[in-house]
Amino acid sequence: MIRSIEPMIDFFLREKGEHIHINGMQQLALIQDAADKIQYEDDKFIRTSVEIKTGDYVDYRSERYLTVSQIDRNEYSFRGRIRKCNDRIAFNWNGNVKWFDSIIEGKAFSIDTGNVISLPDGNVHLSLQNNADTKMISLHQRFYHTHQPFKVTGIDHTVKGIIKLSCTLDLISTPYDDVESNIADRWQFEFPHTNMMKPDSDQSKQNDPLTIRGDSILKLGTIKSYTLGDNGNHSIQWSLRNQDHSTPVMGIITASTGNNVTVKAGSQSSYINKYIVLSATQTSDPTITIEKTIQIKNLF
Repeated sequence: MIRSIEPMIDFFLREKGEHIHINGMQQLALIQDAADKIQYEDDKFIRTSVEIKTGDYVDYRSERYLTVSQIDRNEYSFRGRIRKCNDRIAFNWNGNVKWFDSIIEGKAFSIDTGNVISLPDGNVHLSLQNNADTKMISLHQRFYHTHQPFKVTGIDHTVKGIIKLSCTLDLISTPYDDVESNIADRWQFEFPHTNMMKPDSDQSKQNDPLTIRGDSILKLGTIKSYTLGDNGNHSIQWSLRNQDHSTPVMGIITASTGNNVTVKAGSQSSYINKYIVLSATQTSDPTITIEKTIQIKNLF
């Protein structure tokens, strides 16, 4: 893309532009690969007639990107570099768990030499949008990445719009960490999810790692069925929430009968690559709950 298209940017956006979302708002943009060969980092150039800023989230073709460069502001357009988020990280504030789309890397860029350098084993860098929630992240705060615990050892606010965290491997806290769900210190503030009892059995005996059976991917506007893998005739209360506890919920329960339930995903494109959590709670003992995380994907 060259500057000569500037006077006709609106025409090019109408003819060649693609629908994207910038911080949840639908816009038209011209998207171009930032490299002529496939690389591990999925970087792209974006040009649009609406203002974009470093740290903006861009949803493009069912993937979420973070604007990582300074913005080239011209007379008619804004141009920048975006990088695909490769993980969704949960931070826990005394039981208040919030999820963040992020870029996690095992290497760093040297400003002095212009080279990409490897970090020592067990160290990673995390890039997040700088907002009111991420500003609360503190030194030594723990999180999970691919079922491994890390702690924050450095916080960099020098890039406007982005918070960069230096992190190192930490030890698993067996009594408190929900390793499977990648949530640090979860059981310090919540009751662990326990298995439901089999009917007519000794109360000291429990079912094996009990789960909700069904697809972990639900496409926009579609309906799927889920079943609690339990032979008992329990009274179950089904519920649905967003993984990050935001509202409105990005799906609905259309029907439920005993151990079976059907769930419909919402149809808004901003829900793509987000997560909802289906919960089955035993009405006689609400502390007994089984959950399944479901990702919402595009129809195509």
